[in-house]
Amino acid sequence: MIPFGVLANGGGIAAGGILGILLAKYLPKSLLKALPPVLGLCALSIGLVNIIKLDNLLVVILSLILGTIVGELGKLEERATKLVGRLGPLCKVENRSLFLSLVVLFCASGTGIFGSLQAGMTGDHSILYAKAILDFFTSFSFSSILGILISAIAIPQMLFQVLLFYVAGGFLSMLPVGMVANFQAVGGLITFAIGLRILQIKELSVLNFTPALLLVFPLTRLLELV
Repeated sequence: MIPFGVLANGGGIAAGGILGILLAKYLPKSLLKALPPVLGLCALSIGLVNIIKLDNLLVVILSLILGTIVGELGKLEERATKLVGRLGPLCKVENRSLFLSLVVLFCASGTGIFGSLQAGMTGDHSILYAKAILDFFTSFSFSSILGILISAIAIPQMLFQVLLFYVAGGFLSMLPVGMVANFQAVGGLITFAIGLRILQIKELSVLNFTPALLLVFPLTRLLELV
């Protein structure tokens, strides 16, 4: 089975970044300035839509709290920032926080992960197609700040989604509906946090939240047994 949704999503990021660079000098600065807040609102909306799908509020809360503890102790955001720092002039110091936020948004959002799993199991690529549209305009919007570097995010994003796509048949089909719903809700919270960061409402260390995406599975099972 061909991962059309994954290809569309990665292609949207790459094309949006390249097109944004090519057209930047022809577009009014007011338009380029207006797009990021709108995309931040879109991230908030996607996050909310996924959050309300939760099956067990306690599982979602515990996953996020414990996941953040793991992320903070492991200094995920700090390590990633140092890694990005090796890019030198390709990514200015003042842009590194934004770059990391977009890496998480493109690669580790609940929408992208669940969309890849759903596409692999059922052949329904609709979630990834919708995400491709959002990611295209996100990449287009921030290309004036990050340059070609934003298009490069498509590489790890596609590798990760392809992996999820091909393991989905034997993975997602075995998971209880409630567990999947809790997973989507945790991903929604992370996406919501990214929206707050893009809108510059709160500078959250979103990368340190990501271990919650793994913890939600055992915690769901554990609380079912209690």
